Amino acid sequence: MRQRSEELQTSREERRRKVAEQLLYEHWKKNNAELREVLACRQRQIQEKMELNRRAQEESIKYREQLIKELEEAKELSRREKEREEELKTARRQELEAQLTERRLQEQEEQQRQREDEEEERSGRQRSEELVRQEAERMAEHGYRDRILSRRWMSTMSFTQPQEHFQELFFTEPAIK
Repeated sequence: MRQRSEELQTSREERRRKVAEQLLYEHWKKNNAELREVLACRQRQIQEKMELNRRAQEESIKYREQLIKELEEAKELSRREKEREEELKTARRQELEAQLTERRLQEQEEQQRQREDEEEERSGRQRSEELVRQEAERMAEHGYRDRILSRRWMSTMSFTQPQEHFQELFFTEPAIK
């Protein structure tokens, strides 16, 4: 009996153990399904968050690239504007230099004309003085003409072109009476 009682006891324990294992397995299976569901839900959330982050990153990259492109365009526009301003400054400076050069040339030409006019006037005075001197010598050599001739000469003499009158009056042979 004892043996039988031990066998019964062992059998009961064995059944209890099997029932406990079965309950434990059922509990684990139930919890495992819930755990799998929680894990699956958490994985979906993580994937959704990763997708949102990926999209946000793509948008951020696109926005950054757009900003870089706009910055480069603004720099290029600014560079072109500076170039254009420099070209305009250079053109204006060249124009002013050309005007200044032209003005200097005109002034030099005017000064040259004035010098030439002064030289011509001086030369004309010298010719006139030379003609007067020559006439004085000729008169001294040929004798003095009468006063009428002298008065006629004075009244017709033009001081702007005296050499023509000198030649007309003094270098023509007087008529012999």
